[in-house]
Amino acid sequence: MTWYPCKPTPGGPPGGRLHLQLCNDPAWAQEPKFDGVRCIASVSDGDGEGGEVRLRSRTGKPLLATAWVIAGLRWLDPGEYDGELMGGEEFLVFDLPCWAGETLPRDWADRRWRLEHQSWTATVRLVPLLDGAAGFAEALDMGAEGVVFKRRSSPYPQATRIGKLTRNWFKIKGATP
Repeated sequence: MTWYPCKPTPGGPPGGRLHLQLCNDPAWAQEPKFDGVRCIASVSDGDGEGGEVRLRSRTGKPLLATAWVIAGLRWLDPGEYDGELMGGEEFLVFDLPCWAGETLPRDWADRRWRLEHQSWTATVRLVPLLDGAAGFAEALDMGAEGVVFKRRSSPYPQATRIGKLTRNWFKIKGATP
């Protein structure tokens, strides 16, 4: 399969046939894609006192967030959390590149399971999974800019940290009126 960005087809679903192919394929998971600042949050072990938190862009530059976001991240399990920093006031997590200091070679489904068993707050949340062809409209209703499809069997793609493309993550942006 050739991977190209897809544009909405007039009168058809966003992403055209490829969107329909991926959203009906059980090998792929579908998540909303929000338009924030891509961020890796590193949380260290705090021995019950809350861990130290570092936020950085995918190019390694330090980022700032509100005390509420830092507090929400501080109580997560140690590791790295990949997500979108929304105006410095919310952090929406979508993947887990590192767990307690070790790189996760595990597949997306295992990383997602670990994320689903965290304690989330109002300012630090896990992006929801979307279901089927209606998932795209649901994502736009949430204020997302589109959807990201992730191959369920794939390891975390380290290349995404520096903005390179991967065949295991595929983004389809929506056309907003």
